[in-house]
Amino acid sequence: MKYDFFTGVKLMDKNIGKKIDGRYEITELIGVGGMADVYKANDLLENRVVAVKILKNEFADNEDFVRRFRNESKAIAVLSHPNIVKVFDVGFSDKLQFIVMEYIDGITLKEFMEQQGVLKWKDTVHFIIQILKALQHAHDRGIVHRDIKPQNIMLFPDGQIKVMDFGIARFAREEGKTISDKAIGSVHYISPEQARGDITDEKSDIYSVGVMMYEMLTGVKPFDADNPVTVALMHMQNEPKMPREINDSIPEGLEEIVVRAMQKEPSKRYQSASEMIKDIEEFKKNPSIVFEYKYLSEKTQYYNANAVSRAAAAYEAAGNEKASKLAHDKAGEHAAAKTKTKVKTKSKKYDYDEDYDDYDDYEDDEKVSKSSYLVVILTAIAAGILIIVVAFTALAIIRTINNGKDAEVGKMPNIVGYSFQEVKTYWASSFKDITIESQEYSSEYPEGAIISQTPAEGRDYLVGQVEVKVVVSKGPRMVSIPNVYGLDSATAQNMLANNEGFNVIIMSVCDDEVDKDYVIMTDPARNEQAEYGSTVYLYVSRGPEEQDVIVPDVVGQDLDKAKELLKDKFTVQVMTADSAEPENTVIEQSIPAVGDDGSANIVPIKSTIILTVSTGVVPEEEAVITFKIPSNIDSGSVTFNCYYNGKIIGTEQIDNIAYAKTVSITVKGSGLETIILEAINNGTNENATIGEYEIDFDENTVTETNFEKELLRNLFAETQTETEPDYNDDGSDGNNDYVDLNDEDFWNELLNGY
Repeated sequence: MKYDFFTGVKLMDKNIGKKIDGRYEITELIGVGGMADVYKANDLLENRVVAVKILKNEFADNEDFVRRFRNESKAIAVLSHPNIVKVFDVGFSDKLQFIVMEYIDGITLKEFMEQQGVLKWKDTVHFIIQILKALQHAHDRGIVHRDIKPQNIMLFPDGQIKVMDFGIARFAREEGKTISDKAIGSVHYISPEQARGDITDEKSDIYSVGVMMYEMLTGVKPFDADNPVTVALMHMQNEPKMPREINDSIPEGLEEIVVRAMQKEPSKRYQSASEMIKDIEEFKKNPSIVFEYKYLSEKTQYYNANAVSRAAAAYEAAGNEKASKLAHDKAGEHAAAKTKTKVKTKSKKYDYDEDYDDYDDYEDDEKVSKSSYLVVILTAIAAGILIIVVAFTALAIIRTINNGKDAEVGKMPNIVGYSFQEVKTYWASSFKDITIESQEYSSEYPEGAIISQTPAEGRDYLVGQVEVKVVVSKGPRMVSIPNVYGLDSATAQNMLANNEGFNVIIMSVCDDEVDKDYVIMTDPARNEQAEYGSTVYLYVSRGPEEQDVIVPDVVGQDLDKAKELLKDKFTVQVMTADSAEPENTVIEQSIPAVGDDGSANIVPIKSTIILTVSTGVVPEEEAVITFKIPSNIDSGSVTFNCYYNGKIIGTEQIDNIAYAKTVSITVKGSGLETIILEAINNGTNENATIGEYEIDFDENTVTETNFEKELLRNLFAETQTETEPDYNDDGSDGNNDYVDLNDEDFWNELLNGY
């Protein structure tokens, strides 16, 4: 459910009730993400329930994003696997980008993990195998997920897994050397190369699977902190606690699988999902298996357990009691640090017994397995002791054989990683001399440690006569972070990357004070020392924080009042138009208050809204009145006038009506008006109202309500005028009155009449 930022009122999502592509009827909002919202919908064509993911407006307006989204969406649509959410359809328009997927009535793996706390390792294996099978299917088709996390894994009640959101995560960040704050949203599961902004491949997905597996088995994430930047740095630089240090019920072989998947160097991880599945299947057959991947966590062991063990062996072989004691003390410290913490596990019953037939007897035989394992350990210890005895015996034989000789032959030890001063002290009797050939910066070896040696490890040498040359580390090259505050992002990035050699990760954040695309701060902070080539997080402003706001209805409001309602929420522009409404009244707004579906319209804050305001002047429009002249009308000149409220608004004169067939009169007005049509006989000045018309000037429609043809005819009926009497044969006029033309009085009367 969405809420208005200012009022806190619940809002109906504007997409609910809409019909997408004329086919998918949106019924419910079921998920809200950083870049898209997911809706439940009815597929009217296929008569099925589907899930529709619709990209948010801020992504839909980005041309580059839309292009890549379209290309990738087409690729995703070809995936078909029982452990991948099916994609049925993709659609694109100027305003809408959507993906139609299989609707799953289940819960996310994240929800399940939150319910269970710590998962049984059998449940973990069951889920992980399905996830890996889905990933292998995608990887085989060139698609890398890039955002594997429990939130993107759906779980059915029968234990079946469905992986979602293939390929979408790659569009939430820029490819190459930068990464956005949205990409960092999955930072707890991000691979080191992703955190650095390097190119990613299928091995990045495998790292994320390893992190999920770690969390399932231990109940905690391998790396956690108060902010995502710190977590990302931990993925790149820190080694996690071993899973069995947190939960000692985890089988050792399963721990090895997890640790191998989480190697920071991609080349040391599983190279494919199928390779990881192979190890898990081997573990399923024999849960007591130990893979003995000796290179796992090599960097950590290099300076701790592994280095100490090699030093102790070398020191003992040389008979140096002081050095041996020192090494064993260090080994003791390392062992003391490895305190195991037991955790309780709980599990929810799911119906997936089919995959667990080979596990039925495991828990019952656990004591036997542990006893057997103890026997193996004791056997290994005995064998180790035997080897040491044989070695010392051989050394005694060599010394006997070389008795009286100046030197004995030895194998060059590996002194890389040790302090130059320690080697010079403890191997003084073994080497004639040890000198520093050169010094180099190193991020792998601390200052004073040996980076390389001559002769190489394993070469034969004459004890006490060999001259050893070494390259010694100067430690990491440290660079002061320059002050880039207030610079534009491009300039700052160039300064940090090109001038100072840092790997720059851009973090885009909202800021009310710093202008968009300008630097807010760096992490590490300015003037702090950081290793050359290390990662610097560049925080860049994207302007004030954006929120969604409801569009108010201001039509009919006075302009000043409308502006007050829109203040701080919208950018207001004003234009004027003639209208019968009072002056300065809002007659139209460019963003309507109500959407097409009848729900409140919601737009990003500071959207531009255009208000059209009345000038108070009624605009006039033209319309044409057309009528036919009745037949059989005598000749004569006529004037037609159109009246509205006693005012002539249109006129037309016809010189001889006898020859006219139709008359068209142009009139002007506004709104809905009733027009009176008058005819005037210009010869007699007689007039008559001959018609009425209803005109809608806005719609330009004319409706004849009355037309009196006979009244028009009567105006031009023939007039009988006697200019000369019509005499009869007997001398009488037409009225049968006798007139004597020789009568003098008749003529006098006639003349006097004029």
